[in-house]
Amino acid sequence: VNCTPVSVPPLPPSFQHPLWSAWDLAVDVCLSQLPAVLENPESYVHSSFFTEQLTGFEVWLELGGQGDNKNKPLELPIVLQVLLSQVRKRALHI
Repeated sequence: VNCTPVSVPPLPPSFQHPLWSAWDLAVDVCLSQLPAVLENPESYVHSSFFTEQLTGFEVWLELGGQGDNKNKPLELPIVLQVLLSQVRKRALHI
């Protein structure tokens, strides 16, 4: 197809975004369960990744925008994704 995506304004590089570390941890936690789940599928524990990101966003809402600290919340992209997930009720409450 030979397509090259372009955005206006240009998007900043995201390959070093801090959320990649959080995502790597979430994947590692899920994959670490694989041997036990293969033996007993009911032993799977659902990931708390989205819940943890919502909690981080809630903390930012309460404290992050105060004073000189006007940085954007790192969890915002995840919170937007949560709106499409199973824990969206809590996200909508925020």
